Amino acid sequence: MSKITKQKLLNSCMAAVVVLSSTLTPIIANAATTNTSSAVTRIGGVDQFETAALIAEKGWPEATDNVVLSSGMSNTLVDALAAGPLAAKLKAPILLTDGGQGLDLFTKAELQRLKPKKVYITSGTAVIKPSAIDEIKALGITPVPLGGLDQYETSVNIAKEMIELGTNVTKVVVAAGWMAPVDALSVSSIAATLEIPILATTQNELPSSVEEFLNKLNSITDSYVIGGTAVVGDGIKGALPGTVHRYSGVTKFDTNLEVLKGFANDVHYEKVYVANGETFVDALSGVPLAVLTHSPIVLGQSEWSSKMKDFLKLNNLLDFVALGGVAAVPDSVLKSLTDISNELPNSPVIPPATSPVTSPALPSAGGAVTTPPNPTVPANVTISNLQVNTDPANSLGTFSNGAVVDLSGLDDDVKVLGFSLTADQNCILQFKVLNNTQNIPLIAGQQKIVTVGDLITGGQIQGGLDLGAFRLVYNTKTLRGELLKNGTSAGTLTITLKFKN
Repeated sequence: MSKITKQKLLNSCMAAVVVLSSTLTPIIANAATTNTSSAVTRIGGVDQFETAALIAEKGWPEATDNVVLSSGMSNTLVDALAAGPLAAKLKAPILLTDGGQGLDLFTKAELQRLKPKKVYITSGTAVIKPSAIDEIKALGITPVPLGGLDQYETSVNIAKEMIELGTNVTKVVVAAGWMAPVDALSVSSIAATLEIPILATTQNELPSSVEEFLNKLNSITDSYVIGGTAVVGDGIKGALPGTVHRYSGVTKFDTNLEVLKGFANDVHYEKVYVANGETFVDALSGVPLAVLTHSPIVLGQSEWSSKMKDFLKLNNLLDFVALGGVAAVPDSVLKSLTDISNELPNSPVIPPATSPVTSPALPSAGGAVTTPPNPTVPANVTISNLQVNTDPANSLGTFSNGAVVDLSGLDDDVKVLGFSLTADQNCILQFKVLNNTQNIPLIAGQQKIVTVGDLITGGQIQGGLDLGAFRLVYNTKTLRGELLKNGTSAGTLTITLKFKN
C-alpha cells in the first residue's frame, strides 16, 4: 500500500491532528524519507507508528516472512527493550501499535504490504489486546506471543526464542527494565548486530525469571551492564556470569557515548542513525534497519559534548539518518552534525599499525653520520591493476589505491562479485569486520581475486550481491584493509564504492 493511501486511511479516521502523550514528543514532519543535506537523510512520519512503517519500507521493500510487533506507547515501551536482537535474528522489521482494541492503521497497512507468515509479539495481552491479535489472525498471519508476566519475563522469553532460532548465547546485555529503556536502546543495534540478547532487571536485584535463565546457561563468557549504579546496582553486577563490563556515564547521553566507545570495533560508522534521546521510541523501530549496515544509534542532543564531538570526528562520520520527524530530531541537531562533519579533513590520516623505534645515527668511515636501515620496517606495498568485478562484467577499467569507484551508472540487478588486484610484494591483506579477521595472502606480481564475502561482510556472504541491495542502505561504502609483512604494517588498501548519486 502506498504512502498516500495510508495517509488517506489515517485521515479518514482522525478528525484532528495526532496528539501524543506528554512524555512523547509529537512528530509532525512529512510522512516520507526526505533529504535535508547531502550527508543527512530523515525517515519520519506523522507519529511513531508511521515512522516505524516507513523504516520498514526502507529496509524491506519486498515481502518478508517475519515481523516483530511491539507497543509504541511510552508507558509500555519497556516491554520492547529486548526486541531489537530478536528482530535482527529474524531479519525482520519492528512495527508498533498502541493499546487500543485494534492495530494501528499504519501498522495494519504495512502488515498487508509485507505479507509476513509470522508476527512475534513482545507484550502480553494486557498491552496488545486480544482483539488486535485477532486482527492479525484475520490477515492470515500467525501470531507468536512472547509477552510474560512482566517486562523481565518478557526479556527472558525473547532470549529463549533467539536460542530456539539458533543463536549461540555466549554474551548477555543487562539493562534497567524498571524505567524508560533509553540505556537498552543505546546498545540495542549493537547487541542485535552481535546477536546478544538483552535482559531486563530491577535496580538492586535480578528478577527470579532472569536469574533462573542465566543459571541454566553455562556458555556465558561476558556480561555487559548498561547504565550506572543508580539504575543497575553493583549487587546485580556481582551476580552476573562471565567477565562483567559496565558502560555508564553521568547522563544517558554519556552512557550512549561509552557504549559506542566500548563496542567501537564491532560496528561500522559509515552510516549512523540519530534518534530522540527523550522519547527514544523511534530508536526501537530503527534497530533492525541499523543492523543491515552494522550501524550504531546515537541519541540526538541540542548541544553535543566535546567528548562526543571528538568521537564523531575520530570515526569520520559523514552519513547520518534521522529517525523521526523534525519534532523528534530537530533540523538544528542535524545541522550541528553536519557542522561536525565539515570539520573533518578531506583525507583522514590513518595512523600506522606500529611505531617502530629506529636505530641511533652512526658515523660512517668518512665521518658523515648515517642512519642504518631498520630491518623491521618493510617497504610499503604498492597495489596495481585494482578492478571491481561484476556480473555481467563492467567496462569501468582499473583504479588506483584510494580511488572512488563510481557504480551509480550500473543497473540494480548487476551483481558485485568482488575485486581483483596485484601487489608488488608478498604480503597479507587483512580486513577486520565485526568479530572476524580475514587474512588474504597476496603473491608478488600475481593477480588476486577477493570476494564480496571476504571484503565486505567478513565471510558472511560469499556470493555476489545485487547493486540494488547495496543501494537500499548505502550511498557509498569505504573498504579499508591493512597490508602486512611479517606482522608489520606495510600500507593500507582503501577503496570507496559509490552506489548511487
